[in-house]
Amino acid sequence: MSASVKYGLRSDILKSWVNAYKSHGYDGLQRKNAHSMSKKKRIYTEDELDELEQLRRRNEWLEAENALLKKVRALVEEKEARLHATGQKPSKN
Repeated sequence: MSASVKYGLRSDILKSWVNAYKSHGYDGLQRKNAHSMSKKKRIYTEDELDELEQLRRRNEWLEAENALLKKVRALVEEKEARLHATGQKPSKN
């Protein structure tokens, strides 16, 4: 029975542990210091922050527009289904 199956590990994780052990011995299996693994925070310029704010507003606008169009489509489809059920034809407008 495979160790990955026996212990419920993904095989790629097990392989990475084996490779770490082969390369660095027991030390290769030690957890890395969380501080050394964390990425440094990037400092943004004023122009970048302004652009980010503009992009967020634009994204919010587009999400609202998308939601409105979905609602309109649903209403049109609902109306067409009602007309179809009563045997009427939808108007061309």
